[in-house]
Amino acid sequence: MISFRHIETTDPLYPGELALRDAVLRAPQGRRRTQADIDRDREGFHFTAVEEGVVVGCLGLYPLSDCALEVRHVAVTPARQREGVASGLFRCAEEWALARNYRQFELDGRLTASGFYQACGFAAIGEEYVKHDLPHLKFQKALPK
Repeated sequence: MISFRHIETTDPLYPGELALRDAVLRAPQGRRRTQADIDRDREGFHFTAVEEGVVVGCLGLYPLSDCALEVRHVAVTPARQREGVASGLFRCAEEWALARNYRQFELDGRLTASGFYQACGFAAIGEEYVKHDLPHLKFQKALPK
């Protein structure tokens, strides 16, 4: 059974989150984690999907303003993709954000994931652009009040 939870960077699960992000998001593009990535994580809020003590999914939220958060590094282990893990992470993150009076999510999403983000209630805004050598779109979602 998968559990979804908010964790801090001091949590024993955080290294598992980093490893998942590296494996799913960075390694396929030949990118490496930097110290700046880790430093920025201290400003964010981290959500994990955990199964039998192993991180199988993650999502980060980073403040843009008093009412908006940027969604970053949504990743799910390949063996658990398309099983609702990312959707569960978004539900957990939304509940957490609403309890703290945040009202909007924004994200830079890979074009290949645009259908998923739209199914989660996000709307694409602006034109397609390239980030990390991949086509992306900017997405926004107003959280329910």
